[in-house]
Amino acid sequence: MFLKSLLLIILYFRYSCGLNNGLGRTPQMGWNSWNHFGCNINEKLIQQTADIIVATGLAAAGYEYVNMDDCWQVSRDSQGTIQADPNAFPSGIPALVDYVHSRKLKYGLYSDAGFKTCAGRPGSLHYEIIDAKTYAAWGVDYLKYDNCNSDGTIPELRYPVMRDALNASGRPIFYSMCEWGVDKPALWAPNVGNSWRTTGDISDKWKSMLDNIDINNEFADKAGPGGWNDPDMLEVGNGGMTDSEYISHFSLWAISKAPLLIGCDVSKMSAATLSTLTNPEVIAVNQDPLGVQGKKVAFASSQLPNTTSDVAVTNCTSLSATIAPERLQWSYNPQDGSIRSKLNGQCLSIDSCSTSEAANIVVSECQINDPSAQCQGKNQQWTINTSDQSIISQMNGKCLDVYNFDGPSVDAFSCNKQDNQAWLWSPNDGTVRSKHNGECLTLKASLEVWAGSLVNGSQAVVLLNRNEFGSESITVDWKDIGFPIDHSAVVRDLWARKDIGTFTGWNSWNHFGCNINEKLIQQTADIIVATGLAAAGYQYVNMDDCWQVSRDSQGTIQADPNAFPSGIPALVDYVQSRKLKFGLYSDAGFKTCDGRPGSLHYEIIDAKTYAAWGVDYLKYDNCNSDGTIPELRYPVMRDALNASGRPIFYSMCEWGVDKPALWAPNVGNSWRTTGDISDKWKSMLDNIDINNEFADKAGPGGWNDPDMLEVGNGGMTDSEYISHFSLWAISKAPLLIGCDVSKMSAATLSTLTNPEVIAVNQDPLGVQGKKVAFASSQLPNTTSDVAVTNCTSLSATIAPERLQWSYNPQDGSIRSKLNGQCLSIDSCSTSEAANIVVSECQINDPSAQCQGKNQQWTINTSDQSIISQMNGKCLDVYNFDGPSVDAFSCNKQDNQAWLWSPNDGTVRSKHNGECLTLKASLEVWAGSLVNGSQAVVLLNRNEFGSESITVDWKDIGFPIDHSAVVRDLWARKDIGTFTGNYTSPKIDYHSVMMLKITLS
Repeated sequence: MFLKSLLLIILYFRYSCGLNNGLGRTPQMGWNSWNHFGCNINEKLIQQTADIIVATGLAAAGYEYVNMDDCWQVSRDSQGTIQADPNAFPSGIPALVDYVHSRKLKYGLYSDAGFKTCAGRPGSLHYEIIDAKTYAAWGVDYLKYDNCNSDGTIPELRYPVMRDALNASGRPIFYSMCEWGVDKPALWAPNVGNSWRTTGDISDKWKSMLDNIDINNEFADKAGPGGWNDPDMLEVGNGGMTDSEYISHFSLWAISKAPLLIGCDVSKMSAATLSTLTNPEVIAVNQDPLGVQGKKVAFASSQLPNTTSDVAVTNCTSLSATIAPERLQWSYNPQDGSIRSKLNGQCLSIDSCSTSEAANIVVSECQINDPSAQCQGKNQQWTINTSDQSIISQMNGKCLDVYNFDGPSVDAFSCNKQDNQAWLWSPNDGTVRSKHNGECLTLKASLEVWAGSLVNGSQAVVLLNRNEFGSESITVDWKDIGFPIDHSAVVRDLWARKDIGTFTGWNSWNHFGCNINEKLIQQTADIIVATGLAAAGYQYVNMDDCWQVSRDSQGTIQADPNAFPSGIPALVDYVQSRKLKFGLYSDAGFKTCDGRPGSLHYEIIDAKTYAAWGVDYLKYDNCNSDGTIPELRYPVMRDALNASGRPIFYSMCEWGVDKPALWAPNVGNSWRTTGDISDKWKSMLDNIDINNEFADKAGPGGWNDPDMLEVGNGGMTDSEYISHFSLWAISKAPLLIGCDVSKMSAATLSTLTNPEVIAVNQDPLGVQGKKVAFASSQLPNTTSDVAVTNCTSLSATIAPERLQWSYNPQDGSIRSKLNGQCLSIDSCSTSEAANIVVSECQINDPSAQCQGKNQQWTINTSDQSIISQMNGKCLDVYNFDGPSVDAFSCNKQDNQAWLWSPNDGTVRSKHNGECLTLKASLEVWAGSLVNGSQAVVLLNRNEFGSESITVDWKDIGFPIDHSAVVRDLWARKDIGTFTGNYTSPKIDYHSVMMLKITLS
């Protein structure tokens, strides 16, 4: 399906007074039962719907009303009090209201301004006062008031009676008038209701949706805070339109300030439906406090060949300046029977030569008497009957008809001599008017611009392609939205959630290194705001190494004048003007890692300078020192910052060399526990594994830092980035984006802005999650990584056999006592630093890669090294402290010396005493949250295949006989209630499932 619509914000007072009951200052948002369920309603359905609205994030997105439509009521008692169906609502309406309220939602009911409702249940006519008091006593928050089965009194008299009764009830109740637009309530209802239907019922079809919004558009100037035009409920998710058409539907309702009342079964919403219904930027247009209903402001015809255009009747008492008069002008040729549009010369036609009742009328290329055309063009031939003013098809004898008398659609219907089939031709202006309502036969535009003002002076704009096929560009002119034509403006795509424009990069060592300048930092700040990253919580814009070049005669640090011609203070002001915070970089050495001036012995003057500039964050690196240990150098800058008079976040980038988690909590706000990350799966896992060792050292005010995020840099898959982000989130690691934010994919932005995952990271309890359980893969032919881990005391969650090994000098194998598999050089690699794994033993197997020689080792007792018989390289702790283990050229250093313990079967690195460990392929990570829940990550580290992972309640501190609700934070929905444990569906390799588990 081609793009149907595009919703934009373009940045560059009017209030309509509604019913004064304090409600409806913005259009109502919620759910209604009628469109999907009709009369098939009961209390269980309403309860489940309320639960799902909360669980899926719909409530958080603003949907607050749970509205029960017709068919709940069955009778009145002897006092006249309305009675609910006892079979469908055995607990009664008050209990159901209480249930909905307990979910922090509001409850809505339905009645009718007639003797009976549309489904034949008791109506409220002449019972307005008692019903209003009953609803108030029950705690009802919303009343939808229909228009069936009245006594013939006009709605203008019947609807105010219920208004007055509600106002006298003592409870504020939103009053939604469902009068179907028959008596044009927009002209008289603003002082009666909080919203009023402008149209008949919607159906789940593209044309019905467009007809309703077209009618609603006629009354745009009548709506405003307190009282809204209502083109009927949303059909999004009901299945009759495509996802693209539903986006168009939602966009048009949003810009038109229409009530956003979901009409689908929320328990069966697709991901696309939920995404459409919860787009925060589109909802913000609908809920904008200025309350100006957007409307059509410009039109254009399709430029595609063979397109058809719809025809309608429209109000033409005064031609709109935005509508070309030719759209309303027609000419009749009695010789060939054609009725031609003066705009494009095309012919009025019965669509597709249909002979069905109420066949659609369009304008299409004239093909009268063309033998190659469908029905030879007879569907374009008409006769004007001057006696009754009807226009009759020569093809099937049916009359040109205004659908349902008031349209706007026009169709071909059996002739009936009624006024909606009588047409008045005007020779003066070429218009053809309906005798019934005086509206003009109009060629509808295929391409439309809708616009409406927002409270900040911006314009919300929808570009709508109504064509039945093909794609076309649509132009919005500044003059059509009230902007000066010689002014520039920022255009933002609200569905893509990004500004449309050309931006380049932002400061991140991971992506740009030294290629930084003030323009990049400014654009980064703009993009962080524009993409919603700032709204998601990303607040620091941190400029890394290479901004500084020298010191002046007083020792004050100087920025590179070529890269930062405006100076750092001006750049700080720019970033802070975007409601963000500014971060700088320096080094606890004479020079930074790139050789720029460091802060060693300049701590006080630098701290004062940063404070004077307004800096909010300092990353402090560890290159080129004088040899003094970090434990002595880093507190000096802490003290200087504390004395500067400005609170500055102190991020210590000591690389984890001296295990800062053991001494830094009283020095910095965060401390690197690891070396630099790279944009690779293994590097990411190595860093989070090291970080995990210090989980108990972190908490509010001081955090372990496994380095910046690589999400979006392209070295991992989207699924691997979700794993990366999940592990950082549960580990309470700093979430510092390291990619080029101007080039983020939709998947990257979605990953970085998942509110439920971010909430785990930002949970105020501040408990770092950690590994709590492990399991080996059950798949055949898998390999498992090997690492060195702290084993001074074996964790209760680690099977001791993972750290135990046996050596067989006869075949040279080193076997894991956990599974009997062999220590191996991965893939028989002869490269330097080749990875070490454990895999199925295949020594001397002629069918195996390198015949299993990669699994044969010799122990050199003189230097305690373990040497590969395949390539002569030594088993090596990567970079001395690991955790990775590799095969590296032998060098007789301590990181290649291994101490075998006959007592417990461990093999320890001579360098740091850590144990050679068989890493688990399947892991459970968990951490406590402030509400007593547990955040859980289920991680599949395998290199191929999918496996289920079980989290046991005992591993996360829950009683094993208790039940708990399990929520999937990436799917953003509750999975169900489980007792004792939860076993996941199969999780793909390099992937995670992230959960929130709450005792029920």
